[in-house]
Amino acid sequence: MSAWPLVHEAVLDPTIEPFVKVHGEPAYSYYGKMPEMNGLMRKAMSGVSVPFMTSVLDSYNGFKGVKQLVDVGGSAGDCLRMILQKHRFIYEGINFDVPEVVGEAPSILGVTHIGGDTFKSIPAADAIFMKWVLTTWTDDEYKLIMENCYKALPAGGKLIACKPVLLDDSNESQRTRALLEWDIFVMTIYRAKGKHRTEQEFKQLGFSAGFLHLRLYRVLDY
Repeated sequence: MSAWPLVHEAVLDPTIEPFVKVHGEPAYSYYGKMPEMNGLMRKAMSGVSVPFMTSVLDSYNGFKGVKQLVDVGGSAGDCLRMILQKHRFIYEGINFDVPEVVGEAPSILGVTHIGGDTFKSIPAADAIFMKWVLTTWTDDEYKLIMENCYKALPAGGKLIACKPVLLDDSNESQRTRALLEWDIFVMTIYRAKGKHRTEQEFKQLGFSAGFLHLRLYRVLDY
């Protein structure tokens, strides 16, 4: 809560991170040093991931043919658990997140928990899954993560990114309001330059990282 009174400073100067200014370090590292906060974050991610993944798995068939799957930013591994239960042909799941998070993740059949840094490298697999990971990063950071994904995939590999897509023109719809409100939350707690992106912005960043083919699947609507 102490970061919210500084939102106006981030609006005027996007180099200012409200959370960092108050606590002296980014939110993710702050969470990692506080077991209670870390546990709360894992519970929060599980709480939103399970109903979301239920909808994804009911409508998306893009996991067909995947044998090894990495979940980047997979937290406690709930998404991988549900994906592997649905698609038995995936014989190996890798839950990749910061060491502080995966160190507390529960044992899941068929899933290996690996700690690391997405800005340095990502475990190799024939498909990579990401859910809501990229909103908190700047365009340059987003591109670096995408480049590391590209390096980790074989020829013909696939990156499956679940992201809200911002409309080209803002309107008064519940969808637009929800996404822009989340942008303000990201700006306050995580990165002042973090944001949701339009379909064209996703394409441009994907192309710049080496991904030449992009397909948009709508699995949820507002």
